[in-house]
This record gives sequence, C-alpha cells and structure tokens, in this order.
Amino acid sequence: MSSWRRVAGRPHGVPKPGPTFGAKPAVASSQNGSSVLIFHSDRTRFFRLLSFTAIVQSIFWISAASLAPDVREHTDDGSGEKMAFYKRYGLTVACLFMATIFGGMGVMIPRRYVTQLVLKKRQAAPVLQMETYTMFGRRKFEVPANAVDFSTARTSAIGKDMLPFRIQQHRFFYLLDTRVGEVKNHQLLRQIMRA
Repeated sequence: MSSWRRVAGRPHGVPKPGPTFGAKPAVASSQNGSSVLIFHSDRTRFFRLLSFTAIVQSIFWISAASLAPDVREHTDDGSGEKMAFYKRYGLTVACLFMATIFGGMGVMIPRRYVTQLVLKKRQAAPVLQMETYTMFGRRKFEVPANAVDFSTARTSAIGKDMLPFRIQQHRFFYLLDTRVGEVKNHQLLRQIMRA
C-alpha cells in the first residue's frame, strides 16, 4: 500500500498551494470585508491646474486693485489727471471682488468634487468615507450613510453623468462625476441613492 494518504483531496505531506506571487485580491473593492469601494475618480492634474489658475488670477486682481487709486484719465491738453474719487475706489473694490471670486473658486470647487467614496460597516450604522480634493492636496471625512441625500440627482437633468448630492449640516452640494470616474459597485450606489 502506498505511503501517500489523501487528506481533503490532496496527498498527505504535500503543502497546500499558497497565493500566486503578485496576485490581486479576489475583490479589489473590499478590505477585510468591512470596507467597500463604491466610486473612484482621479483628476489630480486638472485640479492642480485649477488651483494654480485661481492663485495667479487672485494675485493679478489684487495687483490691479493696488494700482487703481493712481489711475489717471486722459485730458484734452494731454496731461493726465487722477480719476474722480468714486471711480478710483470703485475700481479698487471691483478688482478686490474679482480676486475674491477666483480665490473662492480655487478653494471651494475642489472640496466639492468627490474622488473616492467608500462604504464602511460599523456596529452602530454604516458610514461613508469620502475623499475630495483641496487646493493643495486631498482630504478625507466620514458621514453616516443615512445623512446623504441624492434626491437632487434623481430629479436633475444631469443626473445620468453627474450625481449631485447633499450631506446633512453641510452647506453646499457635492458631486460624483461618473463621466470620468468609475462606479465600482452599482448595486450599493443605487441603494444609497434610494435611501
């Protein structure tokens, strides 16, 4: 009789095959069974360019505001004279307003664009971990799954490609851009949208 014995379908003494070198997990969106990746998008280059443009524009308009009080009007004799007080300082306020607009856009828009959405299972209740851009990097935060409201996306004309949603106690909308991002788990996303 052969000295080899079969245990659970393989000869006794033969080690169980280990994972293949470099092989990926069976479910790439799951980590330890408690986190599931729902959506992912990478537009780092675009938002870096946006932030750089916002900074340059803000510097330009602040510089223009500093020069506005010295602006002179053309006169018939060719000698320029300073503009009226309300014109000079009105121009200064307008330039500062433009600088504020561009600076605000550079800060706010990246923070509203979701680059990653992960569902985390907790004992009390599931939470959503969101990652958005900032002016110089990224930020992560967690919110309860039932605090997310996709009702605008269901009624919006752009709902097929871009999914706007709100979070309780957050003032502005957030955005999932499915045109350039990838939905990793459609079923979970639909459940969250219907909640």
